[in-house]
Amino acid sequence: ALKALKTDPKKVCFVGDTKTDMQTALNANLIGLGVSWGFRTKEELIEHGAAHVFDAPKDLEQYLLS
Repeated sequence: ALKALKTDPKKVCFVGDTKTDMQTALNANLIGLGVSWGFRTKEELIEHGAAHVFDAPKDLEQYLLS
C-alpha cells in the first residue's frame, strides 16, 4: 500500500500497545509508537522496539500533529 501511495515507510507511524504491534512496525520499517494505556508497560514497549511511548492520548496527538 505504501508503494502505491509513494510513501516512505520511515515517515509512517504504527501505533500500538503490545509487543506484537512494535514487532509489526519494525518488520515493516515503520515508526513504532507505543501507548502505555493499553496492554503493556512503557518499559515493555521500549524493550520491543517502540521509538516513543506516550502516556496520554493528548501526548500522542501532539506528536502526530508536530
